[in-house]
Amino acid sequence: MEVSGSEVAAENDLARVEFAFAPSGKRALGGGVLAGPNLELRKDLFDFIVAELGRRESDNPRRIRPVRVALQNQRDDLLAFAGVLDDKLATISRAHELPEHLVRAVCVLHRKPSTSPAYWQGWNRLRARMGAQFLKWTRQSRHSAS
Repeated sequence: MEVSGSEVAAENDLARVEFAFAPSGKRALGGGVLAGPNLELRKDLFDFIVAELGRRESDNPRRIRPVRVALQNQRDDLLAFAGVLDDKLATISRAHELPEHLVRAVCVLHRKPSTSPAYWQGWNRLRARMGAQFLKWTRQSRHSAS
């Protein structure tokens, strides 16, 4: 069977996504941590954590303040990967003419072990929403794994 250039590109994109979002047992760098919300939501969540640390700072200022200040001062550096990730997901989304939130959902799905009920519930939801496009990615995923 001959493979078209677009199928090879799709397979390469999928391999990159799977590498970035693989559960920690699947790769040495502990991959699952990258999958998640976009940069803006991550910033909001980060700011919430810093604010909560600030609220609790009076309980133990010697220990909490240095952590809170360090996090507050380094937020953009610590979350820089999320902007790069958003750009890559947007590129994949455009290349495959899929909404970005569905590409992100596929990535989050790959964090879960395929033996878990949550994986298969998510798989069924995505299959229903993406139709043939999801099945194409699933086939490519199986092919790239072998």
